[in-house]
Amino acid sequence: YYHLFSEALADAAVQLGLPRDLARQLAAQTALGAATLQAQEGADFAELRQAVTSPNGTTHAAIEAFEAGHALRRLVHEAAEQARKRSVELAEG
Repeated sequence: YYHLFSEALADAAVQLGLPRDLARQLAAQTALGAATLQAQEGADFAELRQAVTSPNGTTHAAIEAFEAGHALRRLVHEAAEQARKRSVELAEG
């Protein structure tokens, strides 16, 4: 899932004018930085998000787009549900 998100983020950056190599590097470094923080013992995902989100900043603007109508959360829930269903199908033979 994370690779697809990184691919989409890099593609969006290219569409907005960044060179492909830079877009890929920025997407990868963003993912690496986030994962490093998330992997720390006791990390709270919501607190980490809030810590890197300046009011009315660029991250805030992006999160507003993701959260509009709970779109991202609904999409992730649907994807998890589809993965669960497929897991059951595979387990049943």
